[in-house]
This record gives sequence, C-alpha cells and structure tokens, in this order.
Amino acid sequence: LVAALFVTVLVQPTWGQGDTQFDIYIYDILVDRYAPAATVKDNIIAALRTGNLQNGNFSYFPSGSTLPLVSIFNNGTSGNTLRGALVITNSTPFTLAQIQRIHEDPVFGSSTSYFSSYSNLGIGINNGEDGLLGTDDDIIYAQNNVNTPVHAVYMIGVGTTISIGDASLEHALDSWGDYTYRRLTYDINGDRRSSQIYFAVPEPSVAGLLTISLIGLHLKKKRK
Repeated sequence: LVAALFVTVLVQPTWGQGDTQFDIYIYDILVDRYAPAATVKDNIIAALRTGNLQNGNFSYFPSGSTLPLVSIFNNGTSGNTLRGALVITNSTPFTLAQIQRIHEDPVFGSSTSYFSSYSNLGIGINNGEDGLLGTDDDIIYAQNNVNTPVHAVYMIGVGTTISIGDASLEHALDSWGDYTYRRLTYDINGDRRSSQIYFAVPEPSVAGLLTISLIGLHLKKKRK
C-alpha cells in the first residue's frame, strides 16, 4: 500500500522581501482523482478567484473537519484526492519559489518542499501598471515563471490520496488505521497558515457495507 503525496523539488526564494503582511488562505477540497486534470484545476481556480466555493465540482471542508478515511482511498479507477488549495495575495510582489509547504501526518511524519512551477497547479497574477488586482492590465502566468514577481497566486495545492491496490476495504482500513490526520502549512517569508483535516475509521460492520460503495467513492457529484 502506498500513499501518494504530491510534492516538488526545493527551489530557493529570490523575490519580494517586503514588510507587508501576506494574506494566506487554505481550502481543503476533495476532488475526483480521475477527472481531467485541466478541468479540476480550472474549476478550483475559478472558485478561488471568485470567492465562491460552491461553484466548483468538489467538496470543501473547513480546517478541523473529520472525513471518513475511505474518502482518500484510491482503488482501480475510483477515488478522490484531498487538495490543500491555496490563495496568497500581497501588495508587495513575491514569487512562487518563496512559498514553502509543510505536509504532516502520523504515518510519514513531516516533509517540506517549495513550488517549482504554475504548470497544472494554478496561476500567478501581477497587478500591472495600475497596481490593482482584477483589472484589464493584470498579467496572468499559468506555467513555469517560478521566479516572476506576482501579487497573487491561486493554486490547487498539495494533494493527498492513498492507493489501496487490490486490497479489500477492510484490510485497507486496518492497514491505514493510523492515518488519523493530515496537517498542511503554507509559509512565505515567515507568514504562515495551517489547516488540519482528521480521518475516521468506521466500525467493522460499517466497513463491510462501505465495500459496496467504494466504486462510487466520490462524496459530491458535479453540481448543476
């Protein structure tokens, strides 16, 4: 059994050493692991930019929420990924390379990495000459540009899923019963925000019933 944690290589920070406070927001979002990657990204980014998390094809859970452990199990072509979607804004330019992410859980401990590209993960926006976010002269970066100064980033963030291979649901729940939480922290220049999601393992009788529904694991279907 393998847990897939989406991380990237270390990139040293270079830009944006301003004194202003960064606004950092983390949104724990459960998405269909097998939905087209571009669709997943576009839905999440659009919802983050409008501030309306009801518009995306995903389920949003505030920090401190408890989910069934099976919600992040992957079996064959069925399963979900819990993403730590990220929004950071600042009036002083900063870069993607400055954003540190720290993933913690009771099974693998703590790991730290930096974003290395916007590709498939999100966008960065420079306010342009007028200095205002959301106007016609905004410059939007959708790939690479790790050291390009921006005033806002919108990212689908770190993803967590557990592959159970050919194991039965009961065996997988027993094997991963210690995976009781995931804590995600984003840090930029010492400003940081954390979010923690807890996982619950059902009683054995309930676990047996869940085997039937594992193929349709997605907690929320596409909204109309």
